[in-house]
Amino acid sequence: MEWLWLSLSGGVPRRSAYVALVVGTILNVINQGDALLAGAALDPTKLVLTYMVPYLVATYGAVAERLCRARDALAPCAPSPVSSPGSIEKQSRAWAARSAPSTAAEDSPRANRKPR
Repeated sequence: MEWLWLSLSGGVPRRSAYVALVVGTILNVINQGDALLAGAALDPTKLVLTYMVPYLVATYGAVAERLCRARDALAPCAPSPVSSPGSIEKQSRAWAARSAPSTAAEDSPRANRKPR
């Protein structure tokens, strides 16, 4: 039930509601724009789902990140992007290397020496 507590604390509901308001409004205009312009009634099921899905996705993302950080506080959960070219690939490789189990040969002092 830790996920429930995380989804209801730390500003997650407010941020998720903001995301749902912005994204849901844009999606509503896209999905029901013709009904809005014609002055027709909006489909209430579409209206609710259009706001609920972005809220749930934003909440899931926030909770997943918090659970990942709580589980492994020493290593990042995913590589963080930076602006220099090629650095995302370098960080991805470094992250994969940290995540992979090490072998005895990799842990030896000679494995870390530069070739002459």
